[in-house]
Amino acid sequence: MGWALWNADVQVQGYWPMFNPHPLHGIPFSDLYWCQPVLTLHKTLPRDMHALWRWEYAQRTPHRPMLYADVWRLRQPGQLSSLDNWDNGDWDRFDPPAGHLILGAAACELSCRGQARCVQWTWRGGDEKRCILMSSIRYGTARAPEYMGEGDAREPIPPDAPSDRTGRKWVDYTSGWIQDRIAGWMEQRRCEQAFTEHSRSLHPVSPASWQRSAMCVTGDGWR
Repeated sequence: MGWALWNADVQVQGYWPMFNPHPLHGIPFSDLYWCQPVLTLHKTLPRDMHALWRWEYAQRTPHRPMLYADVWRLRQPGQLSSLDNWDNGDWDRFDPPAGHLILGAAACELSCRGQARCVQWTWRGGDEKRCILMSSIRYGTARAPEYMGEGDAREPIPPDAPSDRTGRKWVDYTSGWIQDRIAGWMEQRRCEQAFTEHSRSLHPVSPASWQRSAMCVTGDGWR
């Protein structure tokens, strides 16, 4: 849509994050993506489009825009504690404190719990052995073990490959969410107004409507 508007010589400014730069599975839900209306999704996977359309059509209300807080309910990232062979990405990432020895998924989760702003984590095991902490909530996508190549190159490991994987470096993915922290953060944030950077305040939302269709952001930081 942005490219079409550009080609039509229509300049659009101040409409982020309504014009969303993330796919459905990659939206980093946070104070920046919660009470704001969402108009577009970027590069949504074909397998998600039908479910998204059916869900969105059922959620429409004439008196308010669709908010990111509404979209969260489609996949509900943070409802599970962890998933194997899953990558919830590295958006809004930060490293564990220096000196922390992290050798597995359990230790990575423990490190996340020790950081007040951390709400999810990814453990890259195998030969990579890296713990990634994040301050926003993402659903992510399934990701099977991979061989490691030069730089960031990755190659899926065939299902019939030897289980010991000797001779080549490899990485697998485990992702997790701090459920109680996410639930507490959401409970404290309810949308009574749809907020945009462009207009600061748009489309007041009545208590009855957000009880039906949204929980949203106020305040700052993760609680």
